[in-house]
Amino acid sequence: MLSRFELIVSKLGISITEFERQIGVSVSSIRNGLKGNSGPRTELYAKIFRRYPDVNLHWLITGEGDMFLHQSDRGQQFIVEETSNPYQSQMLEMMQEQNEFLKQQVEHWRQQCERWQAEYDKCKGELQGKYK
Repeated sequence: MLSRFELIVSKLGISITEFERQIGVSVSSIRNGLKGNSGPRTELYAKIFRRYPDVNLHWLITGEGDMFLHQSDRGQQFIVEETSNPYQSQMLEMMQEQNEFLKQQVEHWRQQCERWQAEYDKCKGELQGKYK
């Protein structure tokens, strides 16, 4: 995935450090995020989308499709200010709400699985005690 970030910044004609500055993350955030097991966080993608709405996030995450939603020889034209798209803030807010909801669902089901595992272990122990 780092190579895709490098491709984007190369197309934009800037360094990864400058890219990080433009999207509002600390220096080395991208490299550090890629080193972790979980990969970059949702907030990073949201910040990229805010600053560069024509970067194809599907391509950035999976490598599938085109780098930009609207292909052009000049990546620089894709730079926009946050206020240029009135629906962008709403979309990001909805994505963040959905992300929070999904986090809650994952936590709920993780806890449920733990309960089921405990119940399974209890039943297994009782059955083993009966048939010894």
